Amino acid sequence: MTTGQVKKVIIDTDPGVDDSIAILMALRSPSLQVLGLTTVGGNVPLARATRNSLALLEYADRTDIPVARGAALPIRGQYGYAFPVHGTSGLTRRLPNPSIGPIEQRAVDYLAEELGKHPGEIILAALGPLTNIANLTTRYPGALEQAAGLVVMGGAVDVPGNVTDHAEVNFFSDPEAARMVAATESSQVVVETFDPVRLGETKVIGRPGPVEVMGRVDRDRFLKQFEEFLGPEHATSLT
Repeated sequence: MTTGQVKKVIIDTDPGVDDSIAILMALRSPSLQVLGLTTVGGNVPLARATRNSLALLEYADRTDIPVARGAALPIRGQYGYAFPVHGTSGLTRRLPNPSIGPIEQRAVDYLAEELGKHPGEIILAALGPLTNIANLTTRYPGALEQAAGLVVMGGAVDVPGNVTDHAEVNFFSDPEAARMVAATESSQVVVETFDPVRLGETKVIGRPGPVEVMGRVDRDRFLKQFEEFLGPEHATSLT
């Protein structure tokens, strides 16, 4: 994949305020073609994550993008949910109920089908617990290797976590899934670790591959760019 080429991406998500911002920015980015969203429990229950994903797509006038429901439970146990951080709805401002619904195909089947249709072309962006990705590796062996790359938001390597002294919330929500994905032989896995000081630093696991390293995030610059992504008609409606 050459520099400057539009990149196909599927976003695995549990929105959540942070995921919602990421989805909206991805939809407005000229460098990305968002093929679909797959949902997972985590910040909120699966039903709420799916509802929020559909509402965000309708808000952005992108109802052409499919949403596939994924895992309601982690590999073991239950999700803790992050209601104190994201609220019971997952969003600081409730969007209208979506008029669209998810596709019948479930997330793991959808991911396997899309990766098979576009081998080596799709980047998977996993913004929540890695349950769907781990299930993909067990139900469809070799499917993850067909991705152009896997970008994971999770983990705390050199700093304390945001749940315990050692754990970041996405890995903490399904540590077994994180272990399974880390053990895969995907050609490129990029992990964006939790670090409130060096936010944006990347850690790389798996076999060496091409990696785009993000620099530190300038908060004011980020907010300005986010408002520009949304456009003046939407910039104030989420506050």
